Parts: sequence; C-alpha cells; structure tokens
Amino acid sequence: MMRRNYHKLAFATVFLAFIIHFNVDVPAMTHFKEVNSARPFARSVTEEIGSEPLYVISDLNGGYYNLYGLAFYADKRPLEFRTEKPSEGYLVVWEKDYESLKADYLGDYETEIVAKDRKSIQEGGVAQLVHFRRVH
Repeated sequence: MMRRNYHKLAFATVFLAFIIHFNVDVPAMTHFKEVNSARPFARSVTEEIGSEPLYVISDLNGGYYNLYGLAFYADKRPLEFRTEKPSEGYLVVWEKDYESLKADYLGDYETEIVAKDRKSIQEGGVAQLVHFRRVH
C-alpha cells in the first residue's frame, strides 16, 4: 500500500515539473530565438527589395563572410556578386566589412546603405542591405 503512494507522488512530481518547465520555457525561448535571429531583419529586407534578387559576396580567403542565413530567412536564393557581375541590385554585407568590400569589389558602383539591422546577429556583427548601381 505504501509503495503505490510513492509511485503516485513520483508521477505527480514529474508531471508538475514538466508543466512548470513548459510554461516558463516556451515564452522565454520564443523571445530569445527572435533576439539573436536574422529573421526580423530578413523580413525588412524582403519588404524593401520585393522580388529583386539578393546578392552576397563569399570570399573566405579575403576574410569576407557571406550572409546566406539572412538570404534563407528572406526566402531568396542568394547570388554570388563576383560571379554574376550585375549592373544593379541589392547586396547584404556585414557592417565591419563594408568599407573594404567597397574598395575591393564595388569600385565601379555607386552604393547606398538602404537598411541596417538594429542589433548584432550571429558573431559577424551588424548586417546591412546595400543598393548598388554600376556607374561606368
């Protein structure tokens, strides 16, 4: 008789712990997931560029890390800027890389920063959306 009560008490304890964990964890994790995610900025990029293609510069040897994750959340197939050599479009870059990318790859282009993420996403820093147009 006493043993049966221990099983009920153990079951009730596990059930109560699960309910408390679920009620605390779900709202907290939903908030934390959005805080460090590229998803909110990707939504604003999609609103800004519509159906226009999105370009990235992927040059790991040069130290420029791409933003394929942002393109994924924006539901865009990222195109490689150096391969495509477009005359006009939108490019996503890290803020810390913008000036050196401008010197290395965007010399023949007029550029304008259209949108900037308000916070740091991932380890790369702050992402920004750049509109470019070939001048020459």
